[in-house]
Amino acid sequence: MAEHQTIPEVAKAIGINRQTLWRWVKSGQVESVRFTATSNLLIPACEVERLLKEAGKLRVEENGPTV
Repeated sequence: MAEHQTIPEVAKAIGINRQTLWRWVKSGQVESVRFTATSNLLIPACEVERLLKEAGKLRVEENGPTV
């Protein structure tokens, strides 16, 4: 998994609307970082894993987590 992912990528992976994820970021429910080179808001991999676990879409295997 990439170190950071965009909001549309994360929303698609967990199966929610990207506007919902934006609301979660704005309300502080989801951690994000601003990538200054492009001004994009990105979600750290650890936060993506947490969201996938909560959505029941993350399987933990011997080699590490997979979607």
